[in-house]
Amino acid sequence: MKPADTKKFIKDLKKEIYKLDIQIDLAKSGMDIAKSLGDKADYKSNKLEYDKLIVQKNIKNDLLQSTLNKLPMDKMARVTNKTF
Repeated sequence: MKPADTKKFIKDLKKEIYKLDIQIDLAKSGMDIAKSLGDKADYKSNKLEYDKLIVQKNIKNDLLQSTLNKLPMDKMARVTNKTF
């Protein structure tokens, strides 16, 4: 992968992880509301969605980490805009 492609891939992956974080927070809020109202069906529905989103986030985090681990140090510095 070219450095520019890698940089875009990592940037897009970070955006997706951020969006998943927001969805996870919403599902968690839905679980809390359903629990306080005593709505077991809604709680179970939100819990399933929450669990699914957590799995997706973990997969994307693993992909991001493995991508960063495969980069040589000089490329990693260019892609992440950090110095080591």
